[in-house]
Amino acid sequence: SAMHYTTPLVLCVLAALALYRQLDFMKDVPNEAVLDLSLAWNCQGAHSRLSSLTLSQRAAYFQSSQSHDVVWPLFYSLTLLSFTRVAAPEVRGWLLLPFVAFGVDMLEGHNTRRLLTYLNQHPTSAEFPLEVCSRVVSSVTTVKWIAFIVSTLVTLYYLYQRFAARNGVKEQ
Repeated sequence: SAMHYTTPLVLCVLAALALYRQLDFMKDVPNEAVLDLSLAWNCQGAHSRLSSLTLSQRAAYFQSSQSHDVVWPLFYSLTLLSFTRVAAPEVRGWLLLPFVAFGVDMLEGHNTRRLLTYLNQHPTSAEFPLEVCSRVVSSVTTVKWIAFIVSTLVTLYYLYQRFAARNGVKEQ
């Protein structure tokens, strides 16, 4: 019924509003400096990208990572979860994937704030020390994107399966 789709649609609208608010926060921060927009990054590149920002740009990025980078992952995770539950209520294991993406996204935001804080406290540093940035820290972004993409594809697959079953679409 149409009622099953109400929650996911409301969440999509709220997520769009959260994203719109984010654009205002980050309007002066160049996209190439934003670590979570990359599929992958390394510590040297992150240092270069973040140190190219002015103090006010770093402050805007930090503020965004405390607000938008909590709200947006929460909404996309709940939206994916809601659509998957509607399309395939019998599926349980795949329902964890949006939570994995959410958790890793939260860790990514924490790491970004650590890097920005370090740069603000050590503005003349040439690189991040190992305790602040390591391969594990930089790989979190890649894991987030993999979890998000797989979760989205699984959701779309189950939505298609439900659509096909309801409309008599035959597989070729």
